[in-house]
Amino acid sequence: MKRDNTNRSPKLSGIQATAPAQPPAPPTGLARLFSGKFFTRHVREEAAVPASASEVWRWFTAFDSFPNWNPFIRHATGALQVGSQLDIRLRLGSRVIAFQPTVTTVQPAREVRWTTTVLIPGLFDVDRRFHFDPTGTQQTTFTQEETNSGLLVPIAYALAHLERDLRVGFRDFSQALALQTAASKPLASDAAATNGSGRASADVVAPNHVVQH
Repeated sequence: MKRDNTNRSPKLSGIQATAPAQPPAPPTGLARLFSGKFFTRHVREEAAVPASASEVWRWFTAFDSFPNWNPFIRHATGALQVGSQLDIRLRLGSRVIAFQPTVTTVQPAREVRWTTTVLIPGLFDVDRRFHFDPTGTQQTTFTQEETNSGLLVPIAYALAHLERDLRVGFRDFSQALALQTAASKPLASDAAATNGSGRASADVVAPNHVVQH
């Protein structure tokens, strides 16, 4: 029977392995004034994903497929390499936030980091990090964390419930990654059995999952 390749697993492109970027320069001016502890918040979540780090990375970098299964990062485009600017649309609670972070670190199957600011440095600065820690051949600890600093941070956390929405988004993303990697395993096994090659076909895809638009 002819295989339907309409929703085949997305091919990765525009990803460049790079060393971590140099540490940012110390804040100055308004950024320095509002970089103290009172104006800084840190949110961190980690989850165990039952898949290899390379498989988790494969789906994490499949930007084109995000609208089909990723409930947190609804849209992502751009080259995943240090110095490039991405176009991101993020769901936070009932809101969809658009921003253009700059990539500062790319270590394939290990770490991605990006930063962005709102209007001017010192108002609301974002430093987000994704980390992939292989704890076994088929087990990865996927960590998401974000540090916010600046004058508007206490307001965003107190009135806009930013911490709550970030934690929900982080957990939704981790769960979706786990679903994608788990769903692709039986399909890969079936494809290998069908073509008699003993390995997964390149046409194997994980089924899409319903997400809120």
